[in-house]
Amino acid sequence: MSKGIYYNYDLDECNWLFKHGIKPIGCGKHEKTGNTFIIFLINKKYNELEQQYKEERNNTK
Repeated sequence: MSKGIYYNYDLDECNWLFKHGIKPIGCGKHEKTGNTFIIFLINKKYNELEQQYKEERNNTK
């Protein structure tokens, strides 16, 4: 992802991103499944932290 809006359903990842300074632009609930999602604006910082989160998560498995 380079730029745009991202609907993130992984609440553990969202909480991690919050703790690292990423601010959401919205939230909601999927109409059919009822799953909660957080909306983020994609930018360079978001991409870098998302990659870092995935690397950390893979290293703990």
